[in-house]
Amino acid sequence: MIKRPAFNLMIEIVPHDDPDVIVVRMQGIAPINGFEKLAGALETSTQNGDARILFDWTKLQEWKLSSSEPKMTESWIRLARATRCAAIVHHSRWNRQAAWLAAALRLHDVKVRSWRRDEGDRAMAWLRSDCSSLVRAEAPSSNAAVFE
Repeated sequence: MIKRPAFNLMIEIVPHDDPDVIVVRMQGIAPINGFEKLAGALETSTQNGDARILFDWTKLQEWKLSSSEPKMTESWIRLARATRCAAIVHHSRWNRQAAWLAAALRLHDVKVRSWRRDEGDRAMAWLRSDCSSLVRAEAPSSNAAVFE
């Protein structure tokens, strides 16, 4: 388990029993450059080019974006190229950040879905199914968005 503190933000990269699944937990208060810190924390974890990433933002307390953030930096381009699919589990107040992340990853043909805070198990099931199945039995809620 790797923990990387950044101001009041903790980014934790948790190994999974499936070597192609990476769980990234963010908690606390994200600084203005939180997106860049997130990409940098993941660079060494996505070397194989076939990563499936679960972004767990359920414990984030605050994340304000500046007018210049987010940017599609080299770190994000490398991350996107190394990723097959990503699930973002978050509170609806992080919809803007989730939408940006989904759009940035989709530019490089990454499959991305966004899930409500209480749907972490479903998000993981989707990742483990090779991101090809629809694991949601009910219609998407107003707090979740599908970015496919």
